[in-house]
Amino acid sequence: MNYKLTVILLLCFSFACKDSQEQSKDKPDSSAMMKSASAVADERSELEERSEETKKAMAPEEKPLGDPFLPNLNVTDRLLEYNVNLTYQCHDLVLTRKELLKIITKYGYLENSNAYNDKNPYMNLTIKVNATKLHEILLDLDQLGSLQNEEISVVDHTDAMVWQKRKVSREKVRLIRRAKALNQTNSSQRNWPEIEESIEQSEENLDLSEHETWRILEKVKWATIQLHFVSPRNVDEIEVPIYKNALIGILNFTLSLLYYMIWILPFIGFLFLSYLAYGRFKKIRKSS
Repeated sequence: MNYKLTVILLLCFSFACKDSQEQSKDKPDSSAMMKSASAVADERSELEERSEETKKAMAPEEKPLGDPFLPNLNVTDRLLEYNVNLTYQCHDLVLTRKELLKIITKYGYLENSNAYNDKNPYMNLTIKVNATKLHEILLDLDQLGSLQNEEISVVDHTDAMVWQKRKVSREKVRLIRRAKALNQTNSSQRNWPEIEESIEQSEENLDLSEHETWRILEKVKWATIQLHFVSPRNVDEIEVPIYKNALIGILNFTLSLLYYMIWILPFIGFLFLSYLAYGRFKKIRKSS
């Protein structure tokens, strides 16, 4: 009996030791799992905080009056022709002309000019300048005098340019199609006069379209500026006549009168003699 009891006690003790070892093994696993779970939770919270910060940074600021209106200043895709008409008042027309010629040679070329420097001096010019330098030349012209009048008009050639490009591409396609049709027909069936006429017409239309395209680009490239310069009206001056000229004029008139009298004198003598002869003839007739 004692032997059996000791065996049972030993078995119970061994089982108890195994349970304690298993529990001790399970505890570190559970602690590691708790640590990993807490780390994941921390990472999630950090990600959420970062996402909220990025949303706040990307979100537009709320303004009581809303966003301001910003005009679209990108006009590089437009084909604009500028026509400018300016009137300036200057004090010295000759000096202004010299400075103006320097500005013209810097930005473009002179098309025509008309000037008058007398009692009421003025100067009218038409110049062509590079459209990209239009704002700079306007600032330089303001230094020549005081601005009296300004008119600026713009012509948009974008629509015309699109149409010209379509015409050019269409004429090119027509030339290709006619060349293909010419190659597909037999030489005996070809009507050479009609073929040459159609090809010539297509080439002329293509040349006209390309020339019109060039004209549009030239109008866009060179801006036209019409300038009018006037000077202040001069105060009327007292003009003292040259009395010497008056005496010379009287003498010249007298000499001219004598000259004409010499020419007329023979006719006067002839008339006088005719009158005397007529008087004598009349007396003789009465006496008879």
